[in-house]
Amino acid sequence: HVCLFSAPATVTASPLRLIASGRSRAGRLGSRGEVHTKRRVRMRHSVSALMMLGLLCGCATPSVGYTVAPPEAVESEAQRQEQMVRWGRSPDDRAPLSPSTRLPMIQRLTAVAERVLISAAPYCGNNLMAAYPVSVGSPDRGPLVVINAAGSLQPGDRILAVDGQAAPGGLQGFEVLNAYGGRQAASGQPLTLTVQRGRQQLSATYAPVSACNFDVVLEDNRMWNAYADGQAVHVEKTLMRDLKNDDELAFVLAHELSHNLLGHVGKQQQNTMAGAAAGLAIEAILAGLGGGKMSGDIARVGAGMGGMTYGREFEREADYVGLYILATTGYDLYAGPRVARAIARQDARSIRYASSHP
Repeated sequence: HVCLFSAPATVTASPLRLIASGRSRAGRLGSRGEVHTKRRVRMRHSVSALMMLGLLCGCATPSVGYTVAPPEAVESEAQRQEQMVRWGRSPDDRAPLSPSTRLPMIQRLTAVAERVLISAAPYCGNNLMAAYPVSVGSPDRGPLVVINAAGSLQPGDRILAVDGQAAPGGLQGFEVLNAYGGRQAASGQPLTLTVQRGRQQLSATYAPVSACNFDVVLEDNRMWNAYADGQAVHVEKTLMRDLKNDDELAFVLAHELSHNLLGHVGKQQQNTMAGAAAGLAIEAILAGLGGGKMSGDIARVGAGMGGMTYGREFEREADYVGLYILATTGYDLYAGPRVARAIARQDARSIRYASSHP
């Protein structure tokens, strides 16, 4: 099934206005003017039908058999979000503050993204890179600390040495260690970290593992947003400041990564082109029948309609696959509903009238 949102209202608005104006003219023009107007109305409706038929024939469709919540569950959640917007968040919607929020934003994003990219590797085909299942950062100029790690290391362990060499601290240490780790992982070499935990010194060795080869980019456009462009995942600083829990940030990353894995950007572009092509074809027919010129208006409307075709279905797909990825990371699956409610806090209209995100 096809969901077309704001664009159809634009297409049907003209016939509705013509019907009204045709009736008002009938008293002056008589039956001949009324018939002429009705023909124009039928033609406009035919244009709309042809446009939608063209879109149906040329549009890329969802490819995952996701499940859809029952209508009563959707309504219950909508009412909950409306109450939240009106009266404030309930305790259930407040996630604990993650320790990583004390780190520079880029370090926190890198740590959470690395865990998501590793977990998503089975879905990335051959688009893979080597990485270590451990991430580090530094909230100050002191030693680097472990943020996420598989195996025996724990968050908060202070890193003393890397492969037997003293580890530099602070932001410089973060950059040096990430560059060194990238080279070692790419060459298939293991990485040994020596850490301080209380009075204990511990060592752990990590072999490279596969991770999805997508860039994760920190943006600063003063927007509450994250998006995928087919090659990378982009996260705005404004969103990260609001989502102070790593489970929620991980859900956002898994959702946007799923858009890339499912090829949604290319499919939306295909649908936009299909809509524009349908619009051009219809405009050419109308121009030929009426002897007028092609303005490009119908093609632009068609492109807009095409770009929104299956928009909500693509978002549901990304939610569905994103939750599968999230489940394998060990992050909290209930972060998904919390992020949906955070979207509602940003724009209450999205609760009932979202044009893309369900």
